[in-house]
Amino acid sequence: MPYTSLSNVSSHTLARNIFVGMVLGVILGLIVHELPQPEMAWAHTYITQGILSLGALLFITSIKIIVVPMIAVSLMYAMTRLGRGRHIGRLGFKTISLYLFTSLLAIGLAMFFATVFKLGMGLEIPAELLQEKPLGPTLEQWVTQFIPKSVLDMLMGRQLISLIAVSLIVGFAINYMGKVGAQLAQKIEKLNEIILHILMVMIRFTPFGVFCLTAQSFAYSGVGMVGILVKYMLVMLFVLFLHVALTSTLLLRMMAGLNIKLFFQKMSTAMLMAFSTTSSNMALPVSIETVHKKLGVSKPLASFAMPLGATLNMDGGAVLQGMATIFIANYYGVDFSALDYLMVVLAALIATIGTAGVPSVGPVMLVFVLQWVGLPLEGVGLILGVDKFLEMFRTTVNITGDAMVACVVAKSEQELDLAVYNAPARE
Repeated sequence: MPYTSLSNVSSHTLARNIFVGMVLGVILGLIVHELPQPEMAWAHTYITQGILSLGALLFITSIKIIVVPMIAVSLMYAMTRLGRGRHIGRLGFKTISLYLFTSLLAIGLAMFFATVFKLGMGLEIPAELLQEKPLGPTLEQWVTQFIPKSVLDMLMGRQLISLIAVSLIVGFAINYMGKVGAQLAQKIEKLNEIILHILMVMIRFTPFGVFCLTAQSFAYSGVGMVGILVKYMLVMLFVLFLHVALTSTLLLRMMAGLNIKLFFQKMSTAMLMAFSTTSSNMALPVSIETVHKKLGVSKPLASFAMPLGATLNMDGGAVLQGMATIFIANYYGVDFSALDYLMVVLAALIATIGTAGVPSVGPVMLVFVLQWVGLPLEGVGLILGVDKFLEMFRTTVNITGDAMVACVVAKSEQELDLAVYNAPARE
């Protein structure tokens, strides 16, 4: 797609600029934090609560603007892709079911280990940052949120559940509109590309947002932020590795009886491509070719499952949504009930379905999850500085999960050439 070239051009430069923004933000934040009080109270007033707060607000607001149309169009786009030809039959059902299963597993693991390791805790947060736990909706209120009160409320992002429900219904209905529906589907695909172009332009301002949000966090919390961010990174890397290990065992070995070692040997080039570009879409041509020619999945199934996975199945992104939400809740001192955890799972699952396979989009979708569960959107800034490094591993997990599902479904549908799959991997 055209937008992938844009992301390719800016990917490495963006990573460098984000790192520079984070380092400068840490330095400024630590300097402000260490200024003697109350003599230098003006520094917090004019720098932390003034300039940095304004910069952070502008950055977060720009993300909020794009989230609503991105969610709506992405979900409609995903639904229109599901309804073409035989894809809505048994093969499509198996593929989508496994994608949802692996995403839910990723979210569950992320939330479990984030809770066990108490990510985000360990700092004394200033009273002005502490958040009261939002009152969760009753079951009746939650169900009625699916019924839109007005179109304006949906477009303004005040009824996210209604927006999601309407988007899915519209996308589903387009599949049954014949020639007109096919034309609408093409327009939605083009609109999706336009939104992603806008998103990529906005993402170029991420270093500025990282600088403001990181400086603000370190100005309040001091050097203690380094410890909780390192802990967050280590736990996420562990969960990503564990998730791949679990899904490999469950899907490849236990469900399909396939050789796990051969799978990873043959997927190594595609995984490296995903790691270096941090884009599932950029790695898509290589991953489709690998799944077909090296793993033996039939060309039609590989051409269906892999692009669909790049739209619907973001296991690495699911880990981000689940873990970062718990991290941010803990940082702001918000306690979750069982229903709150369920809401996080649902929001994170929808966010992964609506996530585009382009660099740096994960934190954008995190804003949607935070909005859903009532957490401060500024919490995104806590993880932005280290997210580019983690994104390389998450993208690798994304395309690995897509390939595993493609192999399992192909085996169950007799569309897997076992001779090709079991052939020794070439060096």
